[in-house]
Amino acid sequence: MAASVGGKKGGAKAEINITPLVDVVLVLLIIFMVISPGDSTYIPDAIPKAAQLDDSQVLENDQIMLELFADGRAELNQKEIKHADFSNALKAIFETRAEKKIFISAENELPYGEVVDWMGLAKGAGADLMAIKISNKS
Repeated sequence: MAASVGGKKGGAKAEINITPLVDVVLVLLIIFMVISPGDSTYIPDAIPKAAQLDDSQVLENDQIMLELFADGRAELNQKEIKHADFSNALKAIFETRAEKKIFISAENELPYGEVVDWMGLAKGAGADLMAIKISNKS
């Protein structure tokens, strides 16, 4: 029942009749309840299965890493190397590889010219691809 405040009694009212709205919403609710599956908590294959690793397979790290330190030291694959020996050592490594890429990590305090010098040696030794990382060592 609706109540109106003020105005004339009788006559046309400009109010929304919500009875058809409720009827339509209830019908839609029943339709969606019938259509939806009964057990919606089961999702097949949603959780990945544990990977089966072969213990005999050993993954080798074949990346070539050159680390340049602010104190002037350099390490090629965690072995200290001198500037004069770097080119020959890198050529020897590249002889057995199809991919000739090197990763260079340099400390932020190292002068830019020194990093470029080491990059030039790597390019001269046959490096096709170089990735550089500048880091702050504290």
